[in-house]
Amino acid sequence: MHRREANVDLLHRIAYSADNIHSARDVVSLARSCKSIHAALLGTPWARTKAHAHAGIRTCLSLKLWAGATRLVARAAAAGAPPIVSGMDVKIAFGAPRCAEWRAFVLALGRAGVSSPYLGLPSWLGELLRIVYSDVRGFLFPLPIAVWAAVRGEAAIAAELAPGVTGHDADALLIAAAYVGDRALVATVTLSCSGLDVERASSLALVAAAGVGALDLVDELLTNAHVDPTVNNQAAVIAAARHGHPDVLTRLLADMRVDPSARDSEALFIAAAYNKIDAVALLVADGRANPCTRNCAVIRKAAVDGRTAVVQLLLDSGRIPPDVAAELSGAAGNE
Repeated sequence: MHRREANVDLLHRIAYSADNIHSARDVVSLARSCKSIHAALLGTPWARTKAHAHAGIRTCLSLKLWAGATRLVARAAAAGAPPIVSGMDVKIAFGAPRCAEWRAFVLALGRAGVSSPYLGLPSWLGELLRIVYSDVRGFLFPLPIAVWAAVRGEAAIAAELAPGVTGHDADALLIAAAYVGDRALVATVTLSCSGLDVERASSLALVAAAGVGALDLVDELLTNAHVDPTVNNQAAVIAAARHGHPDVLTRLLADMRVDPSARDSEALFIAAAYNKIDAVALLVADGRANPCTRNCAVIRKAAVDGRTAVVQLLLDSGRIPPDVAAELSGAAGNE
């Protein structure tokens, strides 16, 4: 080792000792003492990363010093220590601007086995994931970083982490991949995750894909022998109706396993409640959902909510009892 290299190594041992004898302020003061020491301690990206890490995980995260944070996370994982980041840290990180160093940090979190509750999930997606975790976790179930990455549009990170995701977490990752309509990620998760409950996860993935209107993915999943489109008491057709995706709804209604009359014609009720007129029209034309169920609650609620187009569609179906039609015909006429 040359003298200069030896001096740099010695300075790093002094400044960045594992027992943190010197604070980050001490390191900066030392670096300011002369140009050569500054160059040794802070003059290269590698040296600056060590300096940032020396400041601690809170400082790295608050200042978005991702390389330093990555070093700390990897060091803790290598030592077998518990994760050094909290659920709030994960939320803050995913709200930050993206860059290459940020992606390296997120990958390090995933490889270290970090997980965190995702409080900002759409309620209907959270309900699907709660089915996956119902027997192992409570209401605020932690999700692996790969699921966070998938939901937040970082498919490449999710795909890279997928081989290390197992069991219930693998099921959740498949559902998340379907939620963003990413066929390639769905295929990657299916092939690379171990412990995947293929039938349950693929069937719930169909519900997620139907809810976001991912027609190509819905088509693909319906041809998969492992997929049950009746999962969770016809949740797929209800999701398509709720979110108003007529092309997906048409595809599902063409599958004879799908029954829109399930749950007391919930698909029609929820399509009307969310004013998804195209979905209401498709379900009425299909004929299996009953607009008179629940004491004609579908049309009554639509009238109360001022959904005049929905009221007219239901009246035009000819299936509303005459007394109820007479009672509510004025609601349609006021459009």
